[in-house]
Amino acid sequence: MRDLLRLISSALLISATSAGAFSAEYELISDTDCGSFHRININYDSTDIDGTTPLTLSAAIFIPKEQYLKESISPGLVLVNHYTITGRDEAPTHVVGRSSLEGAYLKGGMIMVESDGIGFGATESRRQSYLLGPVTARNSVDAFLAARKWLEDNGYEFGDFMANIGYSQGGHSGMWVNRLAAEGYRSEEMPEIDLSLLGGGPYDVYGTYLEMLKENSHYPVAVPMVAYGIVAEGKAGILPEDIFLPEFAAMIPEWFDSKDFSSLEINSKIYSKFGGNSSKGISLDKMMVADFMNPESAVMQKVTPRLKANSLTYDDWTPSKTRRIILYHSHQDNIVPYLNLESMRSHLERCGCKDFDTKSIAIGTHLIAGFGFAQYCGTALANAASSPFIFVDEDASESAVYTIDGIRVADGIESLPSLPHGIYIIGGMKIAR
Repeated sequence: MRDLLRLISSALLISATSAGAFSAEYELISDTDCGSFHRININYDSTDIDGTTPLTLSAAIFIPKEQYLKESISPGLVLVNHYTITGRDEAPTHVVGRSSLEGAYLKGGMIMVESDGIGFGATESRRQSYLLGPVTARNSVDAFLAARKWLEDNGYEFGDFMANIGYSQGGHSGMWVNRLAAEGYRSEEMPEIDLSLLGGGPYDVYGTYLEMLKENSHYPVAVPMVAYGIVAEGKAGILPEDIFLPEFAAMIPEWFDSKDFSSLEINSKIYSKFGGNSSKGISLDKMMVADFMNPESAVMQKVTPRLKANSLTYDDWTPSKTRRIILYHSHQDNIVPYLNLESMRSHLERCGCKDFDTKSIAIGTHLIAGFGFAQYCGTALANAASSPFIFVDEDASESAVYTIDGIRVADGIESLPSLPHGIYIIGGMKIAR
C-alpha cells in the first residue's frame, strides 16, 4: 500500500499551491548557489513606518537544492522573521551557508522567506525599525507574498503548509504576524498559518523595561536599538538627546548607523569605552539619561505608551488565523527575560486561545538558547512536513482520500488524478496532487 502511494506521489509532480490573484510585485536581484541551497534575492513593495508611504525593501528566498532543481515538491513555505542584526553582512540577503540560523532551518525540504526589513538591503542607509511590531510584521508578510508569487511565476511547486518562525526580535515580529493575520492584513492573499514557532521574543517590551530598571544593567546593544526604534517611529515626539547621554549618543552613528559591525562587535566597543561585564551587561546610567530610568518622568510618559503599543500583551486580540503556536524560552535568558513568555502565555489564556504550547529550557543564555531554538525548529519543521494526519472514519476504506482538513473526497486511490491540485491524505500519508 505505502509503496503504491509513494509511486503515485512521485508521478504526480503537480503544484499543490492554490491558484489565486496576487497584488505582490517583485524584482529579481540575484540567484546565488550556496551549496546545499540557493538564495534568491528580490526587491519587493511594502510600506514605511507610517503604514501608507510606499517603500521598496529586499528579501531572500532560501530553496533547498533538491527543490531548486525541481526534483521534488516542497511541503510548504516558512516565513522567517529575522533575529537582531546590526551589520549589513548579517542581513538575510547575505546569508551563504548552513552555519547560519536560516541554514539550520532548512530541513524537510521547506522553502524559507526572510525580509531584510527597513534598514538593510534596499534601505540599508536608513535606521532599523527595531521592535516596532506592526512595521516589521507588515514587511515580513509583504515579503512572503512577493516571494510566493516569484516561486509560482517560476514554476516552483510547493504544498500549502505555512509556518511562521522567529527568534528574539524575530519572535516579537512573528507574533505580530499572527496578530496582523488575525486582524485581516492582506486577508485575500494571506493563508492561514499552520504553525508558529517563536523563541526568546520580547512580547512585553514595557515589562522588560521595568525589569531592566530593577537590575540597572542590560545587554548593551539592545537598549539603544529599542530606544532608537521609538525615536524613529516619531509617535512619542522625542529626540535622541531626550534619552541618551551625550557621550553615548556621539558613538551611535559610527557603531549602529554605519552597519559596519555585528551585535557582538558593538557590545565589545561599548564594554571597552564605558565598562561593563559581558555576562551581566552594562549599567543603564552609562548609556541613558536619568529620566529614562524614571517611569514617572515626563520623557517616559511619552515613551511608555509606545512601548506598550509595540508589545503584544496590553491589547485584546486573538491569533484566530494561526492553528498552532509554540513559544520557546530559556529561564536564564539574560537579554529577554523569561517574564515575556509568562506575559504572552497569560495573554493567550486570557483571550481564550487553546492551541499553543510552551517549551521552557532550564539553562542557556539568550544567545545559546537561540542555537537550541534553531535546532528545535529544524526538527519541528521536518516533522511537520512529513508527519501523517490520521482521521478516524469507520465507514471508509483504507484507500479513501481526504483533504488535510479531514474531509473525505473520494473512496479510492484511483480517483486521485481527477481531484483538484492540493495535498491529500491516503492511508495516513500526505500525497501531493
